[in-house]
Amino acid sequence: PRNISEFVWPSASDAALAEMFDALPADIDGVVSGHSGIPFARLLPPGVAKGQRLWLNAGVIGMPANDGTTRGWFTVLIPHADGNLTVSIRALHYDAGGAAEAIYARPQLVRGYADSLTSGIWPSHDVLPLQEQMMTGVELQESSLVWPPPFRKSSSEVVSAKSYRSARYPLWILSLTFASAAAIMLSVAWSQRSRGRRLAS
Repeated sequence: PRNISEFVWPSASDAALAEMFDALPADIDGVVSGHSGIPFARLLPPGVAKGQRLWLNAGVIGMPANDGTTRGWFTVLIPHADGNLTVSIRALHYDAGGAAEAIYARPQLVRGYADSLTSGIWPSHDVLPLQEQMMTGVELQESSLVWPPPFRKSSSEVVSAKSYRSARYPLWILSLTFASAAAIMLSVAWSQRSRGRRLAS
């Protein structure tokens, strides 16, 4: 939110992510971000908005996650009638070798990126914090978390489906890459299914 070129990594502290939320309108409860290439999802403690705030790096479908595998990554947002939202980070298996060959066939393109597609390791680590550098080559696992609606006061409180559909559940979308655009498309589709929700961008 502070800078479209700012990288956000899994090692970022809750306090650092909370500061990024401070740059957004007060009614934004979630951020769907991309560009860093390493997917993660985290729920932050309640702030200005009610409920837990979501920070989501949705993953990249055009580059591996520096984990030593050829997989890309994407995220699916799954709404439920009880007001919860499942955030599911998933791996994408594709013909990485074919994609690399397509890069090799074009001399104007950087070969290091083609090598990365087949090795699963990024060609440069200069932007990575130390913790992410230490995780180079460590295989990521698919994961999910459940995001309670922002108006829920406690984990034991049940919200009706009617309240869920009429509640606002705004998201802020940060996009710089084609991969992030895929995450936006998923989020827009989810937003359109949930009446009364606002998608901020």
